[in-house]
Formats: sequence, structure tokens, C-alpha cells
Amino acid sequence: MTSVLYFIIFAFLIVILVLFLQSINSRYPSWTFGHGGTIGPGVSKLPRPSNDSEVDRYEVMFYDSQDRDSHSMYRESLHRCFGANKDRSSEERNGMSCRLKEIRDLEEINSSNWFNFRDCREVDFEDCLPCSECGDYGYSNESPCFAIGANRVLNWRPIPYRAQELPPDMPDYLTQIYSEECLHVSCDGDYQEIGYRAANIKNIEEINYFPSTCIPVTTFRDFSNQTCRSKSIRVSFKIPANIPVTVRCRLWAKNIDYDYRLRKGTTTFTIMHGTDAGKIRSRLGKATMG
Repeated sequence: MTSVLYFIIFAFLIVILVLFLQSINSRYPSWTFGHGGTIGPGVSKLPRPSNDSEVDRYEVMFYDSQDRDSHSMYRESLHRCFGANKDRSSEERNGMSCRLKEIRDLEEINSSNWFNFRDCREVDFEDCLPCSECGDYGYSNESPCFAIGANRVLNWRPIPYRAQELPPDMPDYLTQIYSEECLHVSCDGDYQEIGYRAANIKNIEEINYFPSTCIPVTTFRDFSNQTCRSKSIRVSFKIPANIPVTVRCRLWAKNIDYDYRLRKGTTTFTIMHGTDAGKIRSRLGKATMG
């Protein structure tokens, strides 16, 4: 009698386990957060400072462009995202270059809209794409490259602005190429950093987007297919040596909450390259070691 009772209990548990396993989706969790509401993703950025590095913990990237060891971890991070990329299509050789307009003085920047200071045009690179492994991802010259995109969020898809309702603070060059099929990305000097607005903008001579400012909305239809490469674009910044420049990048969609102070819908980081930057990084590294 006892054995029959144990058999019934065992069979009952097996049935419960089978029903439970059938309720599990092998690709998605049963419960998710948000369901595509106004809670949008954060802005992802590569390369990221290493978690165990006191030198990088303040989102300040110091490196010497002439010392490949000082930026090897940045290049390796981007290489893991984009791969060797040797079989590039014609589209991947294209880009958009945004140069700084002629500015009479710094006060002109402080008193005007930051998003009107770039002239943009499409460019084609016949040989080596600057934001690629063969170009050292720009870290061996004055144009460091970053991967900017959206973090992965289950059940979230961007809701693009309609062409008739673009935000007033969207950069002019973005409004001219805007597409409702894209989650657009824009970057520039951090124009809200108190005391450094003009310097941040003026010291970025050129911003290059590869292949464009667009992350296709279709990328977000299938969460399992979202990869670092598919959900981000490459952006390079031409900046002078030995001058720290703070950069801000933003995603543009109706269902992304944007708040500069809380870093919602945006990411901010500081870049400094050159021999002085290499010395600073070396001193900070020695200080943290004891």
C-alpha cells in the first residue's frame, strides 16, 4: 500500500514538472518588465572602462596614441563587437562626416543652439574604414572610435518620431536625413557640462558615423538576434592631443525617457589622448597600485 502511495506522489510530481517545463519559453523568460511602454533602454557604449581599473572608473579614457599598449584593451573591446570585418560590403565602407562650422568666437557657441554647428556629408572609404581593425579603430591617430547603441531590453521596440513632430533640440543634420525606419543616434561635445560647453563642442573638429546615424528598427523585432554589432553604430571623434573633451551621445525615439541629470537615454564620457594623457594614466595606475 505504501509503495502505491509513493508511486502516485511520484507520478503527480512528474506531471507537474512536465506541465511546468511546457510553460517555459526556451528563448524568452515568462515574465518581462515593461512590455514596450515608455521605459526605454539605456545607451550602450564600447569600449567601456574595465571594472577593476581605478584609472577608468570615472568614465575618463586616457591613452597615448603612439603607445599601442595604452589603448590595446579599447581596440580589443571593439574587435570583439565588430570582428575583423574583412569582407566589407559597399555599405560598410560608407559613412557620414560632420565637420565643425566656422565659428567666430566661443561666445557664439555659448549663446546659440549647440545642434547648429555641424555640416554633414556622406563619405566613402575605398581602402580601410577608420572605425575598423585595420585602422586601429582610430586609436593610433586623433580619431578614437566608439560603438554607440541601445542596451537589450525584452519586449521593447523603438517608436520613432513622426517626421512632422521632431523634437526642437534634434540636430539639424539629423532632421535632414531622418527616417521613421531608424533609431537615430547623435553625438557631440557635452553642451550641458557647466563651464565647458564651448570647449567641448569646439574641440571636436569632426564626428564620423559609420555607416550612418541609423540603427534599423527591425533590429529590435527579435530579442535573440540582437547583437553588439546589430544594435549599435560606430562613431569616431577627431580631437586635438592632450586636451580632455567630454562627449555626449543620445538615442532618439518617442518611447525613450530622456533626462540628462539621471543619464536616461544618453551617455557621457571624457576622452584624452596624447603624451600627456599617457603620463597621467601611468601616474594614476601607479597611485592605485600603492
